[in-house]
Amino acid sequence: MDTDEEKLKPKKVEVLDLEVMSIEGLGDYVVHLQSEIKRVQAEIILKTKARRGAENIFK
Repeated sequence: MDTDEEKLKPKKVEVLDLEVMSIEGLGDYVVHLQSEIKRVQAEIILKTKARRGAENIFK
């Protein structure tokens, strides 16, 4: 039986075969990954602020 926490864990990221990708394709992939990293970092910041706000309520 899955717990709620297990359901919320990120799924494995598909690993691409970089050997078959062109230089242009690899560059595009890097840009995509960098934008995804920024998106995740922004979400971490939002969730950290929300957590701090909740913690301050219960102090």
